Amino acid sequence: MANQIQAFVLGSDGNLWLETGPFNNLSQTLATRQQIDANVTNLYSQVGENRVWRTGFQAINAGEIYVLGTDDNLWLEHAPFNSVPPSRVQVDGSVQTFQAIDIGTVFVLGNDGNLWLERAPFGTVPPARTQIDGSVLAFQALDTETVFVLGTDGNLWLETAPFGNVPPFRQQIDANVSQFWAVDQGTVYVLGNDLNLWYEPGPFGDMNISLSNRTQIDANVNDFQPLRVSTDGGSTISGSNADVIFILGHDSNLWLVQGPYGGVSHTMQTRQFVDGNVISFGAVDTSNVFVIDGNLNLWYETPPYGAQHRQQVDGNTVACQPLFPPEQLFARQHHPFARAKKFVGSKMSQASHKTSPTKAKERA
Repeated sequence: MANQIQAFVLGSDGNLWLETGPFNNLSQTLATRQQIDANVTNLYSQVGENRVWRTGFQAINAGEIYVLGTDDNLWLEHAPFNSVPPSRVQVDGSVQTFQAIDIGTVFVLGNDGNLWLERAPFGTVPPARTQIDGSVLAFQALDTETVFVLGTDGNLWLETAPFGNVPPFRQQIDANVSQFWAVDQGTVYVLGNDLNLWYEPGPFGDMNISLSNRTQIDANVNDFQPLRVSTDGGSTISGSNADVIFILGHDSNLWLVQGPYGGVSHTMQTRQFVDGNVISFGAVDTSNVFVIDGNLNLWYETPPYGAQHRQQVDGNTVACQPLFPPEQLFARQHHPFARAKKFVGSKMSQASHKTSPTKAKERA
C-alpha cells in the first residue's frame, strides 16, 4: 500500500505539499514533492489552557483541495499545482474550521461560533448557505442532513434536517464532552472533560438511557480514532469484525484496541502497542497508520508495529491527510489528523501551535 499512497503534508512553516510513496527514501520524497500552497493555518489554536484543533485543509482528490489560510479565508484550490497559490476560488471568510462533503458542499464554522451548510457556486463571500446552529465548539457531519454538534457548554447533540431554524431538531447524547467521533448515526465515541473515553451506542435523546448503555473503554486519553473493520478493512486483534479504536494516551503512547469493550481493565489486558512519543496520528485502516512524533517527524507504520516496520515520510510536520480511493475518501470520514475535539492541558508539542487569542471554537 505504501507504493500507492499519496499524502498531503502540512509543514510547521505553513507550507502544504503533495507527497507520493514509496516512503522509504526521505531525500527522494522531498525532491519529488509538489508544493500546493503557503500560509496554511496550523494544526490547532490556543486559548489559555485550551488547545483547539482546526482543519487546515481537506482534499477531495489529488487535484482538488479545500485550504484554510492563516488569514481565516477558506479556498477551494485546483490542479495544476505549479504556482503558489494555485488556481482557486474563495469559499468564505472568518472561518474557524470546516468539513467538506463534496466539491460543492461544505460545512463551515465561523469565528463567531455559527455553523453553516454552504453550497457552490463559490466566489461570492459568503456563498448560498443555511445556518445549522450557534454557539458551536465542534462538529462532525455524516451527510448534508445529519450532523453531530458539540456546544460551547460541553453538551453533545445529534442534529438533523431540515435546517434553517436555530437550533434544529436535535437529541442530546452527552454532557461535559471534550471530544467525540461518530461512526454512524447511532454510534459515537465520546471523550469527557475528565479524559475518560466511552463507547455510546444510543438510542439518543434520553440521557438516562444513553448513560446507562455506554461502556468505558479507557482513561487518561488524549486522542482516538475508531474504525469499522467490516468497511474500513485492515487486520484485527481478535479476528472478529467488531469495531477497533486507536487510542493515544496522555503519556504519548499509541495503542490499538478491539471491541467488544469490557471496561478499562479489559482494555489494558487486550490492547496492542503501536508506538510511543506520539503527538498526533491518522489511520487509513488498522494496518496502515501515519504518526507524527514528538520531534514533528512523520512516519508511515504497518504491522507488526515497531521500529522495523515504519518509514519516515517527512519532518517538521504538523498535519497529514493520506489519499484514498475516491469512493472511500468521504465515506470514511477521514480528515487531516483532525478530530472534533478540544484538548485541555495536553502534551502536544509547542512547536506546532499557533497562538490565536480570538479563536475558541472548532470542529474537526
